Amino acid sequence: MRKTFKRGFTIVELVIVIAVIAILAAVLIPTFSSLIKKANMSADMQIVQQMNVILSADEAVDGKPAQVAEAKDILEENGITDFTPLDSNNVYYWTGADNRVMLWEKNEEDPATGAVTYPNDLKKKYKTVTTPSNDWADLAGEYAIQVVTPAEGQTLRAALLETVQNSEDKAILQLPKNEILDLGAGGLYFLGNYMTMNGGTGKDITIDLNGGTLVSKTPHSNGYYYDLTVPTNGTLELVNGKIDIAMDDTPGGAYTAIGVETGGHLILRDVEYTADCSGIYPSGDAAEVVIEDCVINCAGPYVIATNNRFSDNIRIDVSNSELKADSCAVLVNVPSDVHITDCELEGSGWGLFLRSGHAVVENTTIKTTDGDTGPVGTGKSHSPGLNTSCEYFNYNQSAADIPYWGSGCQIPYAPLVIGDYSKHDAYNHDTDCQLINVKLVSANTENVPDVILAARSIGKDVVFNYDDASTVGKTVVYGTGYVREAVDHTFVHSGTIVVNGEAKSVE
Repeated sequence: MRKTFKRGFTIVELVIVIAVIAILAAVLIPTFSSLIKKANMSADMQIVQQMNVILSADEAVDGKPAQVAEAKDILEENGITDFTPLDSNNVYYWTGADNRVMLWEKNEEDPATGAVTYPNDLKKKYKTVTTPSNDWADLAGEYAIQVVTPAEGQTLRAALLETVQNSEDKAILQLPKNEILDLGAGGLYFLGNYMTMNGGTGKDITIDLNGGTLVSKTPHSNGYYYDLTVPTNGTLELVNGKIDIAMDDTPGGAYTAIGVETGGHLILRDVEYTADCSGIYPSGDAAEVVIEDCVINCAGPYVIATNNRFSDNIRIDVSNSELKADSCAVLVNVPSDVHITDCELEGSGWGLFLRSGHAVVENTTIKTTDGDTGPVGTGKSHSPGLNTSCEYFNYNQSAADIPYWGSGCQIPYAPLVIGDYSKHDAYNHDTDCQLINVKLVSANTENVPDVILAARSIGKDVVFNYDDASTVGKTVVYGTGYVREAVDHTFVHSGTIVVNGEAKSVE
C-alpha cells in the first residue's frame, strides 16, 4: 500500500504569505489606529460637552465657581468622576473665566506644546496658544481647598502668610467669607517672598478672597519697589473679591503694585482692583498676566506696563474687563503676545500703546479722556516725573530731541499707538495689531487722531489691520496730521508701515 504524504508549505510560500500579511498589516493597522483615535476623540468631546452642560446649569443657579476645586466638586456631584481622557494625547482643562472645560491635544512630537481642539468657540479664542496657560486647570489633578483659619490669638494676616509659607505647590487657599484683610505695611511683599521655594522657584498658589477685600498700605518709602512680586516660575491667582493697594507717598506716582518675574504668572479673576499707583508690571521673560471679569482702576500711569526694553515673550490676556489708568491702560514695549476681548480700555492720553509685539483686540472700546492738546512748548504733566504733551514736545527734552518719543508717557496722544519713534533703537521689534469690532474714542476728535503709527528704525515692520465693524477714524503716520509749530525736523520712518495691506509713508 502506497503511503501518501501531506505536502507542507515551502519556504518560498511561507515568505510570500508573511509578506502578504505584513502588507495587509501595514495598510490596515494605521487605518484601525486612526479609527480608534477618532472614536476616542469623539468620546472625549462628548464628555467635554456633558461637563459644560453641567457647569452651565449650576452657574445659572449658584454663579461661577471661584476655583477649580469647586468646579470639580460640581462635576463629581453630577456623575462625572473620571477626568482622564480616552485619548492619551488629550487633557481636560477647566478655564475659570468662561467656567468651561476644553479639550487640549498634545503634540505627539513635543508634548509640551499642543492646541485647543474643542469646543469650537474656545478653539478659535485660543488658536494662537501653543502651550497651556497657567490659568487653565487640568481636571485630572488633585485639588483641595484649604480654609485659612487663625489659631487662637493669631491674626488673619499672620495666618495667611504662615499658610502660604508652609503650603504645598498648587495650593488653593480660601479666606473667611467677606472678610476685610488688612495686610499692613509689607504684607503683600512678604506674601510674594513666602511663595518662593528652595532654589528660588515659585509655588503655584490660588487665593480665593471669598467675597472679601485684601488691603495693603505700603508706602514706597519703606523700600519696596513693588508691593507684591510674583516669583520666578510661580503662579499667583487671586479670585472672587476686592484688592486695594496703596504704596505711594504721593498718590498717582510712578511705582507699581504688582511685579511679575521671569516665567511668573499673575491671574486675576472676578476681582475689583484699585491702586493709587500703576497696577501690574510683567518684568521678566515669559511672564504672563491673565485678567478675566475684572474692574481695575489705577491712579498711577498704567494698569499694565511691560519692561521698557529687556524682556521677551510676555503674554497678556485680558477679557470681559474694564481697565482704567491715569495715563495709559496697557503699554507694551517688548515682544509680547497680547489678546484683549470684550473690554474697555481707558487712559487720559492712551488706551493701548503697542510699541512692540503682536496684539489682537476684539469687541472692545479703547478711549482717551483728556482732549487738551496744549500749546507747543508748554508741556503737560499727568503724573510725577512723566511730563507729556499732545504735540511733539516735552519740556525736559532738548531742542534737538523734541520730535523723538521719550520715556514713560512722553508720546503724542491717541487712543491707539502702534510702533515707535524713539531716538535709540531699543524698540526695534516688529509690531502688528489687529482690530475686530473695536471702537476708538478720542476726547478731542478734531485735533487728536484715533491711531498713530511709527517705524523710525531700519528693519522695523509695523502692520495694522482692522475690519469694517471697527470704528477707526483719523489714522496718521507720526510726522503728519498735526500742527508742528516750532518743530524743525524731517520725519523719517526707515521701517515699513502697512495698514490693511496698503503701505504708508511720510513725504
